[in-house]
Amino acid sequence: MRLLPLRPATSGAPERPSRALRASVLTRSLENGRQAHRLWHEALVNQLLGRASPEAMRAEEACFDDRCPCGDWVHGEGLRRFGRLPGFKELVRQHQMVHLQASNVLSFQHSGASARARALFKTGYADASRRLMAALDHLEQQCLTRLHGPLREDHEA
Repeated sequence: MRLLPLRPATSGAPERPSRALRASVLTRSLENGRQAHRLWHEALVNQLLGRASPEAMRAEEACFDDRCPCGDWVHGEGLRRFGRLPGFKELVRQHQMVHLQASNVLSFQHSGASARARALFKTGYADASRRLMAALDHLEQQCLTRLHGPLREDHEA
């Protein structure tokens, strides 16, 4: 019995993935960033509603943008895949603002000023969170525009 090759024989050079496949991978990666933010956002909401221990999320930790699931993505996979794009700097800035606002919300919450914490959550934090998601959307549009533009070879620096 003769086995068929899994891939067609090539001239030795690796095939470049199709544009559709690259777009799918990039879109999935950006969705990972969105989902990571949603998870952290949910943890913050649980903190504000008293569903989590006050020690679960502390202001002095929340201010760091690299200690959350989205920060892991931003400083890891996001940086590797999108760090060269102009929109990536804005994404990093918006992510930092989310953490600044969240830290302020938690400071109020932990000092007993729950009403002020909730008010800031609904304004400053919510605005920062929306801007972060918009930055992710903008980055996705930049990627897709580049991807569907003229075919060019990307060279790693």
